[in-house]
Amino acid sequence: MRSLVALSALLTLTACGGFSPMSGSWSVEQNDVISDSCGRYDEEDEDIGDTSSDPDLFTLTVQEDGSFLLIPDENTDTTCTLDGHSFTCADIVSSESMEDTTFSVTVGLAGVFSDEEHLTGTVSQLVHCEGSYCEMADMAEDCTVELSFTGTFVE
Repeated sequence: MRSLVALSALLTLTACGGFSPMSGSWSVEQNDVISDSCGRYDEEDEDIGDTSSDPDLFTLTVQEDGSFLLIPDENTDTTCTLDGHSFTCADIVSSESMEDTTFSVTVGLAGVFSDEEHLTGTVSQLVHCEGSYCEMADMAEDCTVELSFTGTFVE
């Protein structure tokens, strides 16, 4: 009887559009540079689209409220919300200071799940510098980088 109730609940969620990605470990591969006003990537950058190296891994944990926690490394996480198969994540902000100069990076993630085990998305980075070393670092103005990526559920 319990399995019938569980199956009924699953069918109801599926029929009502209750999409949920798989929780666990995911591999992610960076595909293309969409834009780069920072000059961090050039056409000869070997990391873009290089599938010979091992892909990066991240953890995705589905929450009870339907959102999910994306954990790219042990020191960083962000909460993401789903709208159908599309997702957006809260910005990840980090900064580093050196003497009287502060570099800050705001990272945004968004994308679409094609199914429970595959996604495509974009990562955008806004880089800001404040202080006396900005001009020396060629960071007198804010710049942005936008990259595309794909993700695949591993386990």
